[in-house]
Amino acid sequence: MKLQDSPRQATEIRPCLHYGTIQIALAAFDQRPEDDGVVGLRGPALELASSDASGYPLLRLEYLATSPQMIPPGFWDYQRILDGLEISNPPIKVLSLTGPVEAELDVPEGLYGLRILRGPNPAYEEPSGEPDEFIDDDFDEEAPPGEPEEHWLIQLWLQAGAPTA
Repeated sequence: MKLQDSPRQATEIRPCLHYGTIQIALAAFDQRPEDDGVVGLRGPALELASSDASGYPLLRLEYLATSPQMIPPGFWDYQRILDGLEISNPPIKVLSLTGPVEAELDVPEGLYGLRILRGPNPAYEEPSGEPDEFIDDDFDEEAPPGEPEEHWLIQLWLQAGAPTA
């Protein structure tokens, strides 16, 4: 017995935070998220408030064939389902602090349901309060970011009655 369909499409990235937020562009909502310190809207973008100290949280976007029935394994400290996400100009784009698009998920135009999950990365270790014995004066902007503190899972699916073009 298969518990849940595999995603039709998925992408996993580590976007550079933009003022503590992950920005997902080209979306509009019938249902505006209110009184939520994690999810917000700015123009045609969904903003997710992140506290990832690395500045590069792990983000996975999944386009599902149907609404998810189960929560994926793992510890999730935030969960929210939103209805009425309108995508009229695909693809969905994850934006970066530096301006360019970090990743895209090409989905059909339509009205979607959206589930947002956030949880701590079990592999992340809190830095000790001890000062480093050696200080590296040669900071490298091109160096890969450290281990992410947060994992995000964004799942979306066409809502019943929405066109599947």
